[in-house]
Amino acid sequence: MPLLKKWESKDALFGIWHVTETREGLKFLLDDAPYIDDELKTFKSDSRCMEYLAVRVLLKEMTGGMYRIMHHSSGKPYIEGENIKISISHTKNYVAIGLHKDKEVGVDIEYFSDRVKKVSSKFVDEIEENFVYEYEEICSKSLFTYILLLIWSGKETLYKIIDLSEIDLKKHLRIFPFGVRIYDTCSFVSDGKMQAQEYKSDLKKTFEIDYILHRDFVFTYCISD
Repeated sequence: MPLLKKWESKDALFGIWHVTETREGLKFLLDDAPYIDDELKTFKSDSRCMEYLAVRVLLKEMTGGMYRIMHHSSGKPYIEGENIKISISHTKNYVAIGLHKDKEVGVDIEYFSDRVKKVSSKFVDEIEENFVYEYEEICSKSLFTYILLLIWSGKETLYKIIDLSEIDLKKHLRIFPFGVRIYDTCSFVSDGKMQAQEYKSDLKKTFEIDYILHRDFVFTYCISD
């Protein structure tokens, strides 16, 4: 079933879709909205078309309606004619959405890959590095990869909630030490929470980020106070 997971948390609605359909199959699941074909023409790659369609299929599945997703000049998405807050993320063969009626919401999904180790210096600060690399010595390679992905994904989620320009993931956002325990052998292998703080604004707000670990990805989500 393509709808991998749908759930509510703190008055927000979240959904994850596993894209197994063809482009034609996804389009068939959408109502015959006249703007879809025109918007699809703006994408140069088939993968972007697939992401576009899958996100709208998921939104329809979550809400039961057909809504048009637009974007502010900053790139932040919104739903045309509605006050609902929306956050969108996609990775290899998966798309995710978070919705809230009045609070800012952020989501991020990252495909499981060791590549994150090669780019970790771009988003892991010195304080985070102290606890992250302690794990490298005591845990499995896969668990260490999950930890790095959670820091990256958690910061991407915060970036969407804060919605300020010129945010540096390494300089302005911090994830505090957390533990991860793999509790199952099925597709969903763990979940938990992380504490975080932003240093971009004068408020230096703190946040609680929820996460889900899947065999294929990590997913993080957060709702502003």
